[in-house]
Amino acid sequence: MIRSLSWLLAVVPAALLMAGCNIVTSEKPWFTASAADPRLAPGLWVVLQSSECAFDGGAAIDKWPDCAKPLFVRGDEILSPPDSKP
Repeated sequence: MIRSLSWLLAVVPAALLMAGCNIVTSEKPWFTASAADPRLAPGLWVVLQSSECAFDGGAAIDKWPDCAKPLFVRGDEILSPPDSKP
């Protein structure tokens, strides 16, 4: 019993710490193929104001909550609407 409890006390905190490593995810590569000139991949990005921010990325931008700020990457430009809500 004590042996399994000490194992549990070691594994649970390690698992909790590692769970925080998966906050940022992407379905496509973030950067272009050139390692000499890394750039964000073109397209629509979102900046989450907190890790608790839940939103539907497939919904229209004006339906996103205030904690999700849209950005559009085009070449060397990072474009942000002055206000994502109409």
